[in-house]
Parts: sequence; C-alpha cells; structure tokens
Amino acid sequence: MKNLILVGAGDWGLEVHAWIHESLQYNVDYVFKGFIDDNINALEKSHLNSALLLGPISTYIPDVNDVFICLIANLTIKEQVIEKLLLKGANFVNAYHKSVIFIGKSTIGYGVVLSPFVAVSNNCKLGNHIGVNLFCSIGHDVIIGDFTQLSAHCDLTGHVEIGKNVFLGSRVSIIPNVSVVSNTKLGAGAVVFRNIKLSGTYIGNPAKKID
Repeated sequence: MKNLILVGAGDWGLEVHAWIHESLQYNVDYVFKGFIDDNINALEKSHLNSALLLGPISTYIPDVNDVFICLIANLTIKEQVIEKLLLKGANFVNAYHKSVIFIGKSTIGYGVVLSPFVAVSNNCKLGNHIGVNLFCSIGHDVIIGDFTQLSAHCDLTGHVEIGKNVFLGSRVSIIPNVSVVSNTKLGAGAVVFRNIKLSGTYIGNPAKKID
C-alpha cells in the first residue's frame, strides 16, 4: 500500500482531504500521509494538525512509497508543479469518492479527482490531472483534456469535447456535440451552444467572449 500526498493545502486540497478517506482507493491502493505546500502556514486556518504539512513542494523529495494528487487551483501553476514533481520521480494516482457513478466503460488518465456525487457516462475519455467537483454530470462520449477543472454542478452532455487547461465555473452547461478549445475559462452559469474556437473568457447564456 502506498502513502498518499496531497499537493496543495488550499481550499481545493482541504475539500478533497475532507472526503479522501471515503475514496474507493483508500486502504486499497493508498493511505493519507500529508500535504506539501510552499506556504508553510497553509494549515493555520484549518482544523488540521500542522504536522500534516510535510514541507514545501519545491524541496520535497518523493519517497519510494509516495503517490501524489495535485490540488492546486491555478491551472498554469498546477501544470508547472506537476512537471517538476515528475522530474523528481513522483507517481500520480486517481481519487474517486465512493458515491461516484460510472455508467459503462470509460478511459481515465492519472491524477484525476472525481468528487462526491459525480456521474461519468459511457465511452468517455478523461485525460490526466483533471479535477471534477461536486455533483457534476459527464455525459456519454465526452472527451476532457489534461489539467481541466470542473467546478460544482457542471453538466457536459453527449459528445462534448473539452481541450486542455480549461476552467469551468459552477453550473456551466454545454449542449451535445459542442467543443471548447484549450486554455479557455467559462464563467459560472455559462451555457455553451456553439463551438468555442478562440481561447479566452466566456460568460452568460448563451456564452459570449469577454476577453
């Protein structure tokens, strides 16, 4: 059994920590070891023992029994941190809450987090280091690129394709057969009816580019 380290002790990291003991892989593939974070005071405002902060990300050397999940909210920084940890020999694993519903078979990469009450339908392809927050619905034949983050209550319908480094705010809805280009941000409540071909920030119903 491996020792799980959560990379990042911010809001997303603390939220995942709150349910990680209910992960399908807990006590099977790994047990929780602690956090690493470059903010040495990261746990001060939480109820957690400061001893769970194992040290800075920048100086931590992976042990042979360590495995990692990166929970940094900023997608650009997240990718940079993961690349540095990979160069140190870090291995990344997935975390699926026990309430997650899998319908049929899908292909899922590594470093993927599926929070409570997420549903993943048939024949999906999820890349590496994807974060999916509470109550999201991922319809059949959906493709999601590496490092993409879904906030709570997002709805991706059938045959949706999301690129790399895409951020979806809470309650984003995307209709069937629509694609979203990489490096795009969709504001909370955005409804996407047409393909998004230019990266940028989109808000509203229907979603419109604002920068």
